[in-house]
Amino acid sequence: AAMAGMAAVLGVLVALLGSLASPCLASEGLWVTAAGAEVQVTPWCADSFRVRIGPSGRSDEASAPGALIPCTPSSSDVQTTTTTWGPSGAVARNGNLAVSIDNTTGAIAFTRQSDGAALITVPAGGFAFAPAHVGQPFLSATLNWSTAPENRLYGLGELEDTPSTGGCDKDPKGFPLRRDDITVDLSTHKFHVSIPFLYSASGFGFFLNNPGSGAVTVKQGQVSFRLDALHQLDFWVTTTKSTSSPLQAHDVYQNYADAVGRPGLMPDHALGFWQSRLRYRNSTEAIGVAERYHALNQSLSVQVIDFFNQKIDGDFEMNPLCYPNVTELTSQLASLTGARTMVSLWPDVKPLSKGYSVLKAHGCLTKHGQVDPTTADCRQLVLDKFVTKNYLQHGVDAFWLDETDLGVGLGGPDDVARCGPGAFCSRIWANTWIQLFADGVTSQPKYREPLVLTRGLWAGAQRLGAVVLWSSDIYSTFEELEAQVPEGMAASLSGVPWWTTDVGGFGCPTSPYNNTDPYFQELIVRWYQFGAVCPIFRTHGCRAGQVLPPMPADSPCISGQGPQGSCGPNEIWSYGPTVQPVLEKYLDFRRQLLPYLHDMALNVSRSGTPTMRPMWYEFPNDSAAVDIQDQFLLGTSLLCAPVVKQGATSRNVYFPAGASWRNHWNTTDVVIGQGQTLLVDAPIDILPLYWRL
Repeated sequence: AAMAGMAAVLGVLVALLGSLASPCLASEGLWVTAAGAEVQVTPWCADSFRVRIGPSGRSDEASAPGALIPCTPSSSDVQTTTTTWGPSGAVARNGNLAVSIDNTTGAIAFTRQSDGAALITVPAGGFAFAPAHVGQPFLSATLNWSTAPENRLYGLGELEDTPSTGGCDKDPKGFPLRRDDITVDLSTHKFHVSIPFLYSASGFGFFLNNPGSGAVTVKQGQVSFRLDALHQLDFWVTTTKSTSSPLQAHDVYQNYADAVGRPGLMPDHALGFWQSRLRYRNSTEAIGVAERYHALNQSLSVQVIDFFNQKIDGDFEMNPLCYPNVTELTSQLASLTGARTMVSLWPDVKPLSKGYSVLKAHGCLTKHGQVDPTTADCRQLVLDKFVTKNYLQHGVDAFWLDETDLGVGLGGPDDVARCGPGAFCSRIWANTWIQLFADGVTSQPKYREPLVLTRGLWAGAQRLGAVVLWSSDIYSTFEELEAQVPEGMAASLSGVPWWTTDVGGFGCPTSPYNNTDPYFQELIVRWYQFGAVCPIFRTHGCRAGQVLPPMPADSPCISGQGPQGSCGPNEIWSYGPTVQPVLEKYLDFRRQLLPYLHDMALNVSRSGTPTMRPMWYEFPNDSAAVDIQDQFLLGTSLLCAPVVKQGATSRNVYFPAGASWRNHWNTTDVVIGQGQTLLVDAPIDILPLYWRL
């Protein structure tokens, strides 16, 4: 049926040859010359089209990197595709999406067939090409399209309008969840992981499949992209099924997941509590923490060994003087708390490291001296020479890939890797770095789902395994906590379902409050509550106020490339006897939530649906829900209202009409949703939670 459908597409498109200017048949569809450019339109998943546009006379660059993968829909998803044509152009239809091309001006319009809604219009002159600053054979380009201003747009990644200052953010300024009157850098850097996917609440999605540098501006329905280096413009548009309401988002996210790859299944053992801090200086410290959790009868999902665990970055080996028996370390952590051991690795390769000469000899370093994983042979080299024998064979099969953003991985538009200049393919670098470790895990005779925590990624990374994005080295303040709530929703709406934050904030540049400070004790409680309803529940940070046991001044575990010291304790007992029981309460709550999270994870892996959902996602007809961004639904049924204001002991909660809501902490308290806002109690040990009935 799929082949018949494609044959029908080719057949009817061939009939366009008499009416469109200078067409030519290609292996994947039809190239049509219009407005001095070659335009190829290809059905790509249900109710979706992929569009590729390049200057006339340039060949199709089939090897250009991107996130789109061939769709393999089930037989029930195969749709009839038809095309009609006339003197001014053609209209192709794939399921519920129609696209028309004007063969004179090159204008392109997408409409939904079930209700005739105009979705996206690329006007005459809406795309243009010019020489790229990185030289031939690359081009720069612009792409402009519009939609009705009332078609609210969301997505574009995890964004925070915050400059980096000394490795940490300052004065957090999160963007509103709705993307309007905004310009977004298409690169990735600390606190800013852009993904060029836009979801419209009117029921369509748009994805730009060019992974280089540039920017996008969104203002009152006008969307303008600037791309610094490419071979051709490459984008994808989708809409809802004809049998669905245009206001239902599920179809769009399922189609997007089919187009760029469905998320890997987050394993049950990773859905509990992750313990981390800066940092466990040796195996003894890490095991000592696990022993104390064991004594408290608290299980852990993951325990993290943070950065500078190598002697020199680029050794790709835990320092044997500090971690003398990695197999024993991973075994003991698992035995004591059930934790999977995760180890932090940076992509830096220092000239004196064990990896430098090997990678340099094989051409597997970027121009700026980081690992270049953008080709399969370099990924395999790193696996064969280092990762397999030094990590995987010792039980380390979960990896924290830190420093995966601009200036560190493929270090900006002018850096160069095998995939090309950074301006052309910088966003692919992070995905291929993740792929290196995911491939290593799955190559083992017995393996678990690859588990990766990363600070940077691009569209399609989620298909590589259980991939988690975190919001970087954020301040330990209530203002930052407040900014994290919409940031998590934005990541989820951008196709990144598994997201987390440093519970408690990272505390940079140096922790302004110590562990016994009343401000920080209140903050850590409220952040644990928020963390317990994030897709991934993970604490991390640099804490102050408690001194770790001293080590000799010449210890290799505290000196070298750092210095490799450690901040104070960041475990649940680190904040005093009044705080610990509250933190334990939310570890217990998270454990009780695991069956619900298991079902949510299955749904995510099957359909790509968001985990942290704005209220309007489940209640699209409720206009009052549109601007709410301080509460959310975790999955379909759990309404979460984090307390993000210092000193607050109550907060307003909005209850959409069309559902009843049961208080998690008081099952006799049931609210009949009528679109009302209620002031609910939230003493220090209570996170307002309501189950949808």
